[in-house]
Amino acid sequence: MTVTLPGILGALAGFIAGLVTLSLFYRAIYPVLSFRHETLKVTQAQGPGPSRLVFAVQVIGLVVMPALGYFAGQIFYAHQMGAT
Repeated sequence: MTVTLPGILGALAGFIAGLVTLSLFYRAIYPVLSFRHETLKVTQAQGPGPSRLVFAVQVIGLVVMPALGYFAGQIFYAHQMGAT
């Protein structure tokens, strides 16, 4: 597989989508998770911390989404080349 412009553009689009996902997560979901975890620490019923979910969202947003965007761009390029 060669590196093509559509693949790079797809990876860039996936990276931008991942950054948007991360920013929405940190703005909307993480404060609620953190607050809930800290309030449940008082009763010793907090369970695992929100860091596991944060790590999963970071991996998905910064690794998986750009990789999927790259492969989608490559597939799009291959279909365009086969259509001519």
